Order: sequence, then structure tokens, then C-alpha cells
Amino acid sequence: MQKQFLILLLAIGLLSACTVPQAAQPTPVATVKIDLHDPWVRTPAQGVDRTAFYVTIMNGSASDDALIAIKSDVAQANELHETVTEDNVMKMQPVSEVIVPAQGKVALQPGSFHGMLLNLNKELKAGDKVQIELTFKNAGQISVEAEVRDASNGGGH
Repeated sequence: MQKQFLILLLAIGLLSACTVPQAAQPTPVATVKIDLHDPWVRTPAQGVDRTAFYVTIMNGSASDDALIAIKSDVAQANELHETVTEDNVMKMQPVSEVIVPAQGKVALQPGSFHGMLLNLNKELKAGDKVQIELTFKNAGQISVEAEVRDASNGGGH
């Protein structure tokens, strides 16, 4: 009986040694998912060396993000702006960031938030393509190609 018990213990020990331990499950990391839709640049007015950049930003992640900068080689300076109305007068003012809510979107559009391309290095015509690099607090840098569009349909910065 003792011999059978020892054989049984030995068999259990061998089987235990043959099992493959499960790998530790990785800790989930929140992924940042930013999508850019319909990027475009307004055709500058004749003789003006600045223009505006527009895009809709979709945030598919579980946490807010913020657009903190834009950059384009067609301009010597690039800024984020917001159009506000004070005393019935619309004016632009620089902003340090544009919050993009979790699972939400924000539109850089005429009359609202937008990017400014200042001191243009070259003439921009309708149909031209402009590379814009957007920098987000969490998502980092994302580059997009924006089409230059005629502004004859009106709308402010």
C-alpha cells in the first residue's frame, strides 16, 4: 500500500512539473485614438500672408486629450486661435490648447477654434496641398495633408 501511495505521489509530482504556467496577463493600457476628418486651409486673401486651418478632431479614447500646437512648413509661425464676440464685435484670440473630450469631437471651423498659419513662405492657391503637424498632449504628433480651398463662400476665421 505504501508503494502504491509513493507511486501516486510521484505521478502527481511529474504531472505538476509538466504543466505550463500561464503567462502573466498584461496590464491594460489606455490607448489614445485620435482621428482627423476633412482638414483644409482657407485660400488667403490677395496680398495677405496669413490664413486659417480647419479640421474635425475625433477622440475615440476613454480620456480627454488636448490639441496644444500646430506646425506647417508653409508658415513661419503657427498658432491656435478662437473666435470670440465682445461688444458685438468678432475677434480672434490665441489659445494655449483645444480640449478634445473623451469619446467626443471638436471642430476647428470658421467662427470658432482654428489654426492660424502666419507669415506664409509661399502663395497658396485652391487645390494646393499643405502638410500640417498637430501635437496633442496624450496622442503626440499626428501629420495630415490639408487641401487649400477657396474662401469665396464666406465665413470668418
